[in-house]
Amino acid sequence: MTFIQPQKKSMLNMVLIGLVLALFVGAIWLVVLYNNVVNLNHGYVGMKDELQKVQAANIELKEQIFNALDPSHFKEFAAQKNLIQDKSPQYLEIGSPSLTLLR
Repeated sequence: MTFIQPQKKSMLNMVLIGLVLALFVGAIWLVVLYNNVVNLNHGYVGMKDELQKVQAANIELKEQIFNALDPSHFKEFAAQKNLIQDKSPQYLEIGSPSLTLLR
């Protein structure tokens, strides 16, 4: 006579289920990691383009500053504003009598 016994869970089945579960979790983790790497790469390329634009704007601003501070432009500005160069300028000195009168 045959007795029907419930199936005993072997240790091998538990190990295989654990490995399959670990493989599944590892695959999902790799997909998430890949997506993060791709997103970072796109962000890096965008920031690199923005940096190049800012550097180009910086060069243009430096050019404008250097052109504005060019000594030849000072003479043109003085001529436009009817300014003259003073041959013997008188500067305000600390301790001068005119400065003490202002106090």
